[in-house]
Amino acid sequence: MIVQKLMQQMSVMQYSGTFNMADQTKRIIFRNNDGTIGIVAPAINCSKSVDEIAKKSVPTGLKYKIVNVAEVSSDRTFRNAWEIDEAELTDGVGN
Repeated sequence: MIVQKLMQQMSVMQYSGTFNMADQTKRIIFRNNDGTIGIVAPAINCSKSVDEIAKKSVPTGLKYKIVNVAEVSSDRTFRNAWEIDEAELTDGVGN
């Protein structure tokens, strides 16, 4: 039922020309204050740009990097051990 309703809404939005979706090929990476890595995946129904999503989703003052989804490992086994050098976080700062 929920999927069917979503499909109807998407169909209406596409027909009206107002359907925009965030770039699903990108991920936003940032380093939390405790050193762990945060990863944001844009929602499919979001009309904001990936940069707009990053500025809103990344905690205030933290730097971030926008990368292709292929650059993020799909194996989450050792996710808490992932690291990134802050010098690589060059695409912006969370608001």
